[in-house]
Amino acid sequence: MVKAILLLLMISISSASLCQNPGNNFFEEKQLFDKSKRQKIAAWLLLTGGVLMTGSGYVLFIYEGLQGDGVKSIKAKLDVGLFFTGIAVAGASIPLFSASAKNKRTAMLVRGHLKMENSISKLHTPFIKSRYPAISVSIDL
Repeated sequence: MVKAILLLLMISISSASLCQNPGNNFFEEKQLFDKSKRQKIAAWLLLTGGVLMTGSGYVLFIYEGLQGDGVKSIKAKLDVGLFFTGIAVAGASIPLFSASAKNKRTAMLVRGHLKMENSISKLHTPFIKSRYPAISVSIDL
């Protein structure tokens, strides 16, 4: 019974593999690398913008505190808001950095390809060359 189930499983896998287009990748590692790169760029932009907002909010708050109405003025309150908004924007870059690292690790660990291999049939007197799809999956642990 186990042999029959394994035979049916192998037949279903081989029949499904013959329907693939040659040259397609099962796991598009290039797409994952590109996605990782875009996420890392967005994360760096958020981090840089957040640090600039935080720094400018701090400097403007100190400047407003030394002049005019002091820390109770509307401008000083806006500067405090800019400071805390910058901290929030910089903190929003953390999930993008972690997602970028995860996508890069996934792209580097799993690679799968489908390529056409050549075979020589020895059943007939003149040898016949035929092509068959070969599945290649490598998982680096």
